[in-house]
Amino acid sequence: MNQAEQLQDQYVKVGSVNTRYWQAGDSGSRVILLHGGGGYIELWKYNIQELAKDHRVYAFDMVGAGRSDKPDAAHYTFDFMAQFTRDFMKVLEIPKANLIGTSAGGGVALTLTLNFPQLVDRLILVGSAGLGKELNFLLRVTTIPGLAKLFSSPSKSGV
Repeated sequence: MNQAEQLQDQYVKVGSVNTRYWQAGDSGSRVILLHGGGGYIELWKYNIQELAKDHRVYAFDMVGAGRSDKPDAAHYTFDFMAQFTRDFMKVLEIPKANLIGTSAGGGVALTLTLNFPQLVDRLILVGSAGLGKELNFLLRVTTIPGLAKLFSSPSKSGV
């Protein structure tokens, strides 16, 4: 069994949203991995164990993505997702964390850092959204109901 296969799906209620997450590592600073729009935690499977050697690492399926709940009424803005991430941290009693965000997850990480700087130790952005005035076409597509569900469900080919 390889390291990525050892990660176990865990679920926690964040507000009313059943949220899937992985946790690895038991020492060092806390690191939260934020996937991009249309993403899910499997996209981190080759990174999480390496980071867990020196950190407590958390990756979760954002509300509306992966195997977390996908409420129809939600408005998936960076502000909404930053608040959701803050609530995730509260539920798991994570007082402060290093954030690593890719694509739209970078936009969420930036927004969380700006709105709640006391919760963020370090910010690492990878091909981040939120650094310009325009939203990339692919980011816009992932917000369309129906298409978002299609793009945000974990699959072997998607990873």
